[in-house]
Amino acid sequence: MDNPVVSIVIPVYNGSNYLRDAIDSALAQTYPHCEVIVVNDGSSDGGATAAIAGSYGGKIRYFAKDNGGVATAVNLGVRNMRGEYFSWLSHDDAYYPDKIGKQVAALRSSPDRTAIVHSNLDYVFARNNKIVPMDYLRYERLESLTNGNYAAIFFRIHGCSVLVHKSHFDRVGLYDESKLTTQDSWFLFHAMRGRRSLFVPDRLLMARIHDQQGQKVMTRHEVEYNEMLIDFCRMTGEEEMVRLCGSVLQFYYKMYALHRFKRTSSAILAHVRERLRLLTPAVNPIAGFARLRALLSRRGGPAFASRKICIFGAGMTGKRIRDFLQGMFVRVDCFLDNDPDLIGAAVEGLPCRSVADLSGRNDEWLAVMAIADSADPLAQLRAAGLECVVPMEEMVELMAAVVPPGVFGGMEEMAGDSGEMGEIVGRIMR
Repeated sequence: MDNPVVSIVIPVYNGSNYLRDAIDSALAQTYPHCEVIVVNDGSSDGGATAAIAGSYGGKIRYFAKDNGGVATAVNLGVRNMRGEYFSWLSHDDAYYPDKIGKQVAALRSSPDRTAIVHSNLDYVFARNNKIVPMDYLRYERLESLTNGNYAAIFFRIHGCSVLVHKSHFDRVGLYDESKLTTQDSWFLFHAMRGRRSLFVPDRLLMARIHDQQGQKVMTRHEVEYNEMLIDFCRMTGEEEMVRLCGSVLQFYYKMYALHRFKRTSSAILAHVRERLRLLTPAVNPIAGFARLRALLSRRGGPAFASRKICIFGAGMTGKRIRDFLQGMFVRVDCFLDNDPDLIGAAVEGLPCRSVADLSGRNDEWLAVMAIADSADPLAQLRAAGLECVVPMEEMVELMAAVVPPGVFGGMEEMAGDSGEMGEIVGRIMR
């Protein structure tokens, strides 16, 4: 592997608002062996998109076609690319300058030069230019992120963060042109399946969130999204689930936990709940309650059952922990966060407070961390006199091993004729 050419393909439809940023970022790559291909998917903006692309002259390769959907535009780019590797860049996103260089460097150090490479990214909200870093290693082990199509199934990968060897298109085909909004997830599901990928922990992509994104304006997206997830479950065999998640049960529970908070996930949630119900004979909820009780007791002291519970971090991990605890019939009283936009607001129906609000009330509260890099938050809690803290690592480890009975239904249904579970729940709640 010397200096392979990388083809950066930018599909665009009516993209005059952000296209120039995308092209500039592609041309600014520190890795010198790149070609930039722009495919205009039949834009109807009076020539504005075409004019922007045309202003770059010979710096880019430009193709125009009738409108057919983003997958048709990407596929046209793939068919015409001269590079050995492919990188998709949406017209409303942008690469950081070392995106391609760092991913090619990762391939150079790998025995598999065809491994798919992916990375962390920054989300940028167009309405206020707020940047939200996405560090997948805060939520997953590296082993999981690079294990087959785990990242594709559980949405731990962004379609524009990848670097793909051209051989994968020969092996699994191009992007499915019948999928209007999920074509990238489908491609990665097939291309990564049964193979080891490479993960670069740097944030190499800026993904913009705005109101005109295809997934937001296309009414078909919710149906297509749920159909895809159900198909992922049906197409993944039990042995494969074990390789990805350790057990069939954990595969389905992880799917449940990931989509529990999404308003557009009703169909996949119904499917997953039904699968979990069929697996309930393998669940030992009594043991799960006992493990949770032991953790809270160890970190909260003898009087843990009388303490209120707060979760430090009102992001995705905090919401997952809240959902887990509620599924175990443990009440969570509030979130804590340092984001001034969240403090004083309601997050998933719970108040979000500042650490200062709890200052000096160590006898009342037990804090559960939902932030991986917790050195500064822990220092904040200690400075406020709050010493009873459950580390995120311990809670996440418990969540990986225990399926909350609350996932399946009411406590009476789970307890049956035995009062043992109710007794343990009562002890935890008291």
